[in-house]
Amino acid sequence: MDAEGSVLVLVSIAHATCPNDAGPRIERLSRAVEAAYDAVDDEAFQAATAALDQAVPCVRTELPGDALLAWHRARALQESWERELVASSKSWAAVRALDPAYSPPEAWLPEGSALRRAWEEAPTGSERIKLERVPEGGWRVDGQPTPYVPTERGFVLQGFDTSGQLVHTDYHYSVAEVPVVDFAALDPTAQQLRRRRMHAGGSALAATLATSAVAVVGVAAGQRTSVFDPAVPVGALDGHAGRANRLSNTAVALGLASGATLAATWAIPW
Repeated sequence: MDAEGSVLVLVSIAHATCPNDAGPRIERLSRAVEAAYDAVDDEAFQAATAALDQAVPCVRTELPGDALLAWHRARALQESWERELVASSKSWAAVRALDPAYSPPEAWLPEGSALRRAWEEAPTGSERIKLERVPEGGWRVDGQPTPYVPTERGFVLQGFDTSGQLVHTDYHYSVAEVPVVDFAALDPTAQQLRRRRMHAGGSALAATLATSAVAVVGVAAGQRTSVFDPAVPVGALDGHAGRANRLSNTAVALGLASGATLAATWAIPW
C-alpha cells in the first residue's frame, strides 16, 4: 500500500472509532495541560497531553478561536516538557501572532529555564507557503480560510469537503507534515462533480473530432469529384487525386480519435 493509501486507511479507521465529535473537548483538554503544568504535576500533565493527542483524530467541527489559542499554548508546554525547544518556540510564535497581548505566567518562566528561552526566542517571521493539495471545501489555517500556511510557526490546519464536512484536523509545524491525501476520494460529491466534468469535456471533444471528420470527408469528396471534371487539366488530375486520398486518411484518423476519446471518457472511472 502506498503512503496516500495508508493515510486514507488511517482516516477511515479514525472516523469509524470516534463515537462523538471531540471538537468541544480540545479547549478543555488544552487548559488541563496548562493547569497540570502550573501545578508541576508530571503525572497529570502526561495524562492531559495524551488525552489531547488522542482527541485530535476525532474532531469533526471547526474549532473556535479560544480553542485554537489554548491548543497552541498546550503544544508549547508539551514540546518544552519533551525538550523539543524549536517546536515549543514555533508554538509560542503562533500564540504571539494570534494573541499579541498574551504573556505566560511569570512562574512558568524562571531565569535560565527552557520554556523561557523558547518563549523569548519565538520566531517573528510571517512567511507563508501555499499547499499543493486543497480539499474541495478549502482549508482553514488557525480559523482563517486560506491555502497558505506559515513556515516559521505552528498552525492548526482544518480541511473541508464540498458539503462542509471535516476531512482533516491536526497541529503542524511544517508543510512537510501535511498528509498528501486525495481529498476527492474522501468526498463523494467531489467525485461526482469531477466525473461529470470529465464526461462533459470528453464528450464535447469527441463531438468536435467527429464533426471535423465529417467536414474533411466533404472536402475529400469535392477533390474526388474534380478528378472527373472535364474542365480540370489532365496534368492536375494526379494532384487532385492525391489530395483526396490524404483528406480521406485524415478523416479516418479524426473518426478513430473521436471514437477513442468517447470510449476513454466513459470507460475510465474518473
